[in-house]
Amino acid sequence: MSTFKWIGGLATLVICLAACTIAAAGDPGDTTPVAWVNEEPISRGTLVSLAESIQAGDAADAAAAYQSAFDLLVQNALFLQEATRLGLVPSETEVEQRVTELLRQAQDNPALQELYSRQAAAQGTSWDSPQFEAYLQEQMQRVLPAEVLNRRLNTQAQGDAQQFNRLKAGLLTDLLAAASIRLDPSALPAGAGNLHIPRASELPAVRQE
Repeated sequence: MSTFKWIGGLATLVICLAACTIAAAGDPGDTTPVAWVNEEPISRGTLVSLAESIQAGDAADAAAAYQSAFDLLVQNALFLQEATRLGLVPSETEVEQRVTELLRQAQDNPALQELYSRQAAAQGTSWDSPQFEAYLQEQMQRVLPAEVLNRRLNTQAQGDAQQFNRLKAGLLTDLLAAASIRLDPSALPAGAGNLHIPRASELPAVRQE
């Protein structure tokens, strides 16, 4: 099972910011949509880079890594869209604090520093530059609503991990059932195999429950 999940916590945001927003190494500007979740596109570059990260971390074959990456991207899109719909917007102070903590962790974490260096290099800067810090703040502003929704679900579960997982799995099942998801097979990268739109039981948070 892939370790790339949005299940809450700063470590998970590190993974999402580092892995989910790096463009594909072979084509950094590949924004070609391969799928749409409620008309929000998933780019080929994002799919490729996340699949490569999963394959490297889990030793999965290419087709399985692509499916795991796509399942996760669909799940994250649904969850973030719901958080945005609910108006769960983080404060500027929280965004700044989180980015400061991410950069502090990168100083002591060579793997994270390498991932950030790749992102920064694609923008013509370095990972410890003010420009990259501003980029991280923009990305954090975008993904933190999902973390706020995680905290709301955890409050509803009264801190019980199993109940939290059940609540999140139920929410994602409902969101997937109501979603409009389109896949463009002609835009998929080589190695993606027979990529398909996930069923509810295939979403990472639902499998975990």
